[in-house]
Amino acid sequence: MSGQLQLFSPAEEPARHLQALNEQQWAAVEAPADRGVQVLAGAGTGKTELISRRFVKLVHDFRRQGLASPEERILVLTFTSDAALNMRERIHRRLVETGAGELGPNAWIGTFHQFGMRLLRTHALEAGLLPDFSMLNVLEQQVLCQRVVQGILAGDYRDLSDTLTRFGMDLPADALKPETLAASGIPELETLLE
Repeated sequence: MSGQLQLFSPAEEPARHLQALNEQQWAAVEAPADRGVQVLAGAGTGKTELISRRFVKLVHDFRRQGLASPEERILVLTFTSDAALNMRERIHRRLVETGAGELGPNAWIGTFHQFGMRLLRTHALEAGLLPDFSMLNVLEQQVLCQRVVQGILAGDYRDLSDTLTRFGMDLPADALKPETLAASGIPELETLLE
């Protein structure tokens, strides 16, 4: 059948990496390497097992094709750090069990946020960032915003400019003057401090 995946019949003995998987899971593990697989399922349905087995299968397939560092060519994203750590450990264990070696530190397995941060760190200059940029947590963002608004209200642009530059935000001093901000449509600054 053209365009469809060829699956093992339940009566056939599946390959070791496919044991204990249902037919839909087999299809996901065996999907061609040039096709992404999105796994949407509830808790306890075997997502981590399926993804770890697909990862190992792809590593073996890529090695047979002669690709170097295949584990660095596969992207696995999760929502939580715990899930990412569990995924990394399970993939590492499966790679060792199947004789594919160990999972290196450069494998792209992590959360969406970790992926974004790693990508930005790797390509900071291309993204217009300083290589040692820092990310602000919610509390730091609130403190910075309060400092900015207080600095504007006090007319202390020089100190404010230094604060913003420290966080990689270079603004011309006149951009922070109340009349410039008022012309841009920003509401009364005092209300931002409430």
